[in-house]
Amino acid sequence: MDPVETKSKEEMEKNAVEHFMKTVDRDEEGRYIVKLPWIEAKEIVQDNRSVDEQRCIRTSQKLKVEDVTIPRCVKINRCTKGISLHTFCHASKTAYSTVVFLRKTSGENIEIFFIQAKSRVAPLNDITISRLELLKCCIGARLTSSIRKAMNLALLDTT
Repeated sequence: MDPVETKSKEEMEKNAVEHFMKTVDRDEEGRYIVKLPWIEAKEIVQDNRSVDEQRCIRTSQKLKVEDVTIPRCVKINRCTKGISLHTFCHASKTAYSTVVFLRKTSGENIEIFFIQAKSRVAPLNDITISRLELLKCCIGARLTSSIRKAMNLALLDTT
């Protein structure tokens, strides 16, 4: 037996006529008045402002990180041997980008400095991922080259 109730065309027409007769009236001027199917017993939305505020406070407390600092000035001792530039590139269908970091090691202490980033939106016309990969490499190479020139780091390890 099919669990879905199937009605014949005549039954559906009969139900439609009954529904029409229940919901449509005429006023004194002969106009049709259609009763809208209002849903009477709707749940009242509760005021959860205090719950939302507590959740926001807990989330912001979880996100507080006190150990991370982002220095604005990169101080490099020219005698340090453990300095290297690291360039990371990424491409997707919608954009491509690159970022350059400076890594400085002295003994067991390692410091990472964010230097600069570039990003571009992919062209609107269809372009292959391979082409976007080449474009990301181009902006990565140009950015690394300009940083090396600006910081006088010509003889520096670069990855």
